[in-house]
Amino acid sequence: MFIEIKGIKRSFGEGESRVEVLKGIDLGIEKGEFCVLLGPSGSGKTTLLNILGGIDSAEAGYIAIDGEKMADMNEKALPRYRRRHLGYVFQMYNLIPNLNTATELDW
Repeated sequence: MFIEIKGIKRSFGEGESRVEVLKGIDLGIEKGEFCVLLGPSGSGKTTLLNILGGIDSAEAGYIAIDGEKMADMNEKALPRYRRRHLGYVFQMYNLIPNLNTATELDW
């Protein structure tokens, strides 16, 4: 399995206003396989993608890419993982003023 998602849980809020968005998601995707994430507004699509991209973290479960668990990646390994395995277009994007085409990035 190239992408393995096991038991991913994520909620927002506390107490009475707590909302469980992801309730133990399991998913496996083979290399070269296409996958569609479809659901109504508020169903957790963006939350799952943010967790898969390493932008957000899950409360439980794990994600492994090509056998490597994201939780085991350090600060340098996570950006390397993103460069090698992900293409990400943000739903809402914010430009970072101090980065421009002349900025040299540590790749």
